[in-house]
Amino acid sequence: MIPAFGFASPWLLLGLGLAAVPVIIHLLFRRPYRDVPWAATRFLLAATKKHAKRLRLEQLLLLLVRIAVLLLVALALARPYFGSPQAAAGPDPPRHRIIVIDASYSMGHELAGQSSFDLARQAVREVTDAARPGDAFHVVRMSDLGPRVVIGRTAYQASQVAETIDDLQLSFGTADPLAALREIPALLKQAPELTRKEVVILSDFQRPDWRPAGDRADELRKLLDTIGEKATVRLFDAGRTPTSNAGVVALDVEGSLVKMGVTSRLTALIRQYGDAEPRRERVELHVDGRLVTTEMIDVRPNENATVSFTHEFAEPGPHGVEVRLPSDALAADNSRYLSVTARGRLRVLLVNGRPAGRPEQTATFYLRQALSPETDDASATQSDFEPTVIDEGGFSDHDLAGYDAVVLSNVGIITDREADRLRAFAAAGGGVVLALGDNVRPEAYNRLLADAEGDAMLPVRLIERVGNPSRPQEAMRFDTSVLTHPIVSPFAGNPGTGLDTDFTLAYAKAELAGNATVEVPLRFESGDPAIIAASAGAGRILLSTTSVDTTWGGPWPQAGRSFLPLMHEMVRYAATGRPPGLSVDVGEPLVWTLPERIAGLTATVTGPGDLTTSVAATVDRRGTTILFDATERPGIYTMALGAPIEKTELFAVNVEPSEGDLTALSEQERMALVSGAKPFIPGSNGTMTSAALPDWTVSRWLLAVAFGLLLAEQILAWRFAWGLLALAAVACALLFRWAWIVDPYLGTALAVVSLIGFVVWVQRLRSA
Repeated sequence: MIPAFGFASPWLLLGLGLAAVPVIIHLLFRRPYRDVPWAATRFLLAATKKHAKRLRLEQLLLLLVRIAVLLLVALALARPYFGSPQAAAGPDPPRHRIIVIDASYSMGHELAGQSSFDLARQAVREVTDAARPGDAFHVVRMSDLGPRVVIGRTAYQASQVAETIDDLQLSFGTADPLAALREIPALLKQAPELTRKEVVILSDFQRPDWRPAGDRADELRKLLDTIGEKATVRLFDAGRTPTSNAGVVALDVEGSLVKMGVTSRLTALIRQYGDAEPRRERVELHVDGRLVTTEMIDVRPNENATVSFTHEFAEPGPHGVEVRLPSDALAADNSRYLSVTARGRLRVLLVNGRPAGRPEQTATFYLRQALSPETDDASATQSDFEPTVIDEGGFSDHDLAGYDAVVLSNVGIITDREADRLRAFAAAGGGVVLALGDNVRPEAYNRLLADAEGDAMLPVRLIERVGNPSRPQEAMRFDTSVLTHPIVSPFAGNPGTGLDTDFTLAYAKAELAGNATVEVPLRFESGDPAIIAASAGAGRILLSTTSVDTTWGGPWPQAGRSFLPLMHEMVRYAATGRPPGLSVDVGEPLVWTLPERIAGLTATVTGPGDLTTSVAATVDRRGTTILFDATERPGIYTMALGAPIEKTELFAVNVEPSEGDLTALSEQERMALVSGAKPFIPGSNGTMTSAALPDWTVSRWLLAVAFGLLLAEQILAWRFAWGLLALAAVACALLFRWAWIVDPYLGTALAVVSLIGFVVWVQRLRSA
């Protein structure tokens, strides 16, 4: 088979025209004949004729050598090749390499004390150790936690790249190949002088990461094809086998309220990835950093196992909870964390919108009695609620810190300041309950709660009153056909609780916005909402379209059997909008919102890895917000505020459990990611094995011959005989090199013959 022949830089063949320069110089400076009348001329002519043939041969040979030097240099610069264009560049030409290294936590999978990440860094280090002058590098870190582009400006110092790789740390995030590969096309445009582009991807090639679903799969495939058209893509599999792994994938606390001194149930899910044999696993529960109990469970391959713990929180406030597995080859997902807030009694602020001389005529009297009945019986069971009653005039300046819920009962007007306080309170996780009545002005509520541009607390408009309190014969009954919402679900299947027989005298007709994301836990028989619920920040807001006093409620607050349990469920639901267990993923910010507006606050943040730092709070009309976004490690984070707040909050940060699935692409699937992809095999030159390199390049040979001819030309111009010896030496060197490649013995024989010939020639020249 005849190898293909061509030139990598054919436009440089124009340099072949330089071969005419020696001919032109020779013709321009050639000495013309001159007739000189001199008697001895005939003797000179006779001598010239005798040596003319030898002189012309010497000049022609010298001219040919000079032409050959220029021709060889021009050909070498055009980079002729046999077989492929890359062959012209030599065995290891300067390259532009983009190193993409997976830094997700699955790369921490260890085998014999070496992790996949260590293996990948070692492979990159072999490349940098063998780098040649002129090589250029970029480094991209494959992780959903920034930064992604580690070396964004072209680096020509391999030592700098090596130091960067050595300093690179494994993250606790996921791989996110799509986000990392989006950086590659822009980096390939750098270093345009280097035409040899390589993208080296070092990863464990987890199937969940490299086989995404939906549009991400199409984008990943197109992106890899685009990169493959512009560069050679090499893939290095750093995954370790076996790939079995156990991890804690979920942790939660049951119920919407965790009470101090009452046993709570914590549930965790343990998943066994891979094909490991079924076994029993020990699971530990740690609370506030202390081991409190352990459980044994059976785990099976590729299945979830549920483990439950019971624990009684003795102190109110936030607590850090951790469920932990014994150490295995991948330690990052062996623990899962949860922040649990234990409460004593729910503190509820009742705002009375109908002051009256007689207590039972106020808007909050019956609600106050329902939440915490006043009794002289010391043995009576303590209520879950601790209500505090204030008149509406004192609400604007009342400190909301420490309350779990605020109930506005029959409050006629809500001012701008009060609306801002309610929004801030709900955003911080508090519950807001609005109970309507005859004092309420619908236009005021609509303007501040529903129509406020971008700040609507409740996307509901109050239209008109339905019913007449003076005509009890037209009472409004509740629809009990659908009781699925948590507020009313305790009444389902319990007809004796009174919800199906109790009634109210009037309510405000409410219209939900077309795109409103609200719930209607309870309706009247007319189909109009009786209770409306919506999320507001981290908290909840509820609207009762009827009153909780006797103005619209009639006898319901006094004698209705459903009034007390329904008020309990409404207030409890509102007060527990913020879940008792808090958890975010690694990389997500921690946000702590307080309804108070206090300038100059600084929170002290402590966390895993001896983290201690300070974060300044920001203040706006909604309250005070503290944001901390450096959540790069899993664990329990603490935010503490000093005076005048004196408050502490805990946050749990966890790894994404799906990254613990070490199932990898097969070799065939891996190489099919990119058309023309090649395996990355660290070899003696740090890039790839010699078998993958072209074995014949002629540019260096051409330059070597040109250099030899240039030396011979100088000697020919000085002494022709010695110059011929130099030409012979160049020819023998070429012949010797060729013979040595074909057969070392033949090369040795030619070297001996050449040496003998050289000695004979020198002796002849000396004798002459």
